[in-house]
Amino acid sequence: MNKLKIQLAWQHRRFLLKAVGIGLVVGLFIALCIPKEYEAGILLAPESISERTTNDAPEGWSGTFLNETKERDAITPDYYPHIVSSPLFLTALFDIPVQTIDCPPDSTLTLYNYIDQHQHRPWWSFLQTAFSKVVGLLTGSFFDNPRKVESNYTAALSDSIPTILALSAKDTGIASAINSRISISPDVKTRTVSIACRMQDPLVARIVADSVSRRIQAYVTEYRTNKKREALVAAQILQQQAREKYYQAQEIQAAFEDRNRNLATRNAQKELVKLRILTAQAYQEYTRTTLQMHAAETQVIRVRPVFAVIQPATTPVRPASPSKVKYMAAFALLGLLTGYARIGFFGVKKKISVGKSVY
Repeated sequence: MNKLKIQLAWQHRRFLLKAVGIGLVVGLFIALCIPKEYEAGILLAPESISERTTNDAPEGWSGTFLNETKERDAITPDYYPHIVSSPLFLTALFDIPVQTIDCPPDSTLTLYNYIDQHQHRPWWSFLQTAFSKVVGLLTGSFFDNPRKVESNYTAALSDSIPTILALSAKDTGIASAINSRISISPDVKTRTVSIACRMQDPLVARIVADSVSRRIQAYVTEYRTNKKREALVAAQILQQQAREKYYQAQEIQAAFEDRNRNLATRNAQKELVKLRILTAQAYQEYTRTTLQMHAAETQVIRVRPVFAVIQPATTPVRPASPSKVKYMAAFALLGLLTGYARIGFFGVKKKISVGKSVY
């Protein structure tokens, strides 16, 4: 059976070569019609909280004020793709100032406007748009009044539920377009995170990749230090209250000693001892809360993540897509399969017709 197929292909080798040639031309034509895209990447190495121990603490700090147990990361690199794909993160990228490589140095535009107005599309996308308009014209929906939707991505948060974000259809589409052009790839073995951004302009790709990297670092830092900063604020309040009580006890003791300087009564001495004890207790409380406040400050610094930028973002020189070789190879293979199916079909049909003529 295979031998017959090889013989059939050899007999029609000229036709198959023509089919392959047509596939190569079609693949090259389609590759030239697709807009070029450039990819900029960043390689990060985030430090884990569990890698830090209390050895980082200054000498003389007691374990009473520092947590000597190892802590787990609040957000691991595996969650970075989910962070970037969230609507709150994507809408925060709308106002990033970008600059195209063919524009003057002083001219900038937002990423929102770049995705909305400066994207090139292949010619068949216009045919799809025209077809959808024709369908709308035939169905009558083309004559309907368009629904006016205003963009409210900047501050469309509810007061009661601050995590709800209301977006228009246009804003949702642009957020999806930005999300499709950003990829986050954490590597567990090397403990690194690769951030890649693909845009039609190389300079925009580099700017967006760098902005995404910085915003991820800020997001993780905010998330990790939020709880520790709340503890720091509480410790600062307690320290301030203890300081005020200590100063107040000092003033009361000093005023009493000034009023009873020349008195040697037992009641005066008893009251003076009592005031000195209260002042000493207030000082101890003030010292304890001060140590706790400094320990909370140290905790905020210790849980702050450290991102080592192994490979910074650079402006790409060569386009990452489309690959002319891949398109030409794919359509050449498609042409070969189509040609072989055609000669196989007609070969079987010819055999059937010959068999009928014999009978």
